[in-house]
Amino acid sequence: MSVNTVYSIEIVPKGTDQVNNAVVAVSKIGSAVNKINSSVNPLTKIIQLLKNTNKILMNICKVGVESFNKLQI
Repeated sequence: MSVNTVYSIEIVPKGTDQVNNAVVAVSKIGSAVNKINSSVNPLTKIIQLLKNTNKILMNICKVGVESFNKLQI
């Protein structure tokens, strides 16, 4: 009686696990960067609005100073 047995051996190149771990880490970093960007974008808009408001207020002050100076003449 003859018994045939088949064995399977998988050869995994050295470093494959490290590459897979790096891919997962990069994916997590990408997700974190996306979250940061989504919170930074509204802040950037708010900062621009504050800059615009500051310009308007500075122009109002300038007009006020010019008007005051005209009164002193």
